[in-house]
Amino acid sequence: MQSQRSYGYDDLDHLVEHPPTRLQFTLELLTVEPPEKVDKEVWLMGEAEMVKEVPALKAEGNRLFAGKQYEQAAYRYRKALAILEQLMQREKPNDTEWLAYDRQKVPLLLNLAQAELLLGEFYHALEHAGEVVGKEPANVKALFRRGRANAAVWNEEEARRDFAAVAALDPSLGPLVKAELAELEAKLKAREAKESQLLKGKLFSSS
Repeated sequence: MQSQRSYGYDDLDHLVEHPPTRLQFTLELLTVEPPEKVDKEVWLMGEAEMVKEVPALKAEGNRLFAGKQYEQAAYRYRKALAILEQLMQREKPNDTEWLAYDRQKVPLLLNLAQAELLLGEFYHALEHAGEVVGKEPANVKALFRRGRANAAVWNEEEARRDFAAVAALDPSLGPLVKAELAELEAKLKAREAKESQLLKGKLFSSS
């Protein structure tokens, strides 16, 4: 004879065995938020709403960034970029509207790359700064931020190229570039010394 299935709780077992004809639920309303405060998914927005949301997200991201809330700021920048991508998909590539949306991505990508540098998300910063360089090869901010990201992930040659391009495009940034290169040199020497010590320890360790 097959044993009766148990859910581990007597009251739940009883409820399954004797299902009620009516159920009464009590809901507790904790908060009420106005529609403009709700973090709506992009796919739920209409076109006009998306167009309006991009500058609002950028402004909110900048406010959070100024308050050193970098993770929250990065979220706003990413959402604004996602909206722009959706808007661009509605347009023919390289048409007037498509290009206008594409240009709006540049400051968002720059801000996002800077936030990611401060969060230690160097590969993401490298990607987003690089995207701007792909659109605007002479964008000094993008080159500098990509240079810092390259330096952080040990792409020495790429970092040097980016910093050299920054100094060539804007000589007033020469001292800043020099400081970044000095920091890169110090990091490389420290890594070489550490690797040398590890290798020495392996060579002279007893087997």
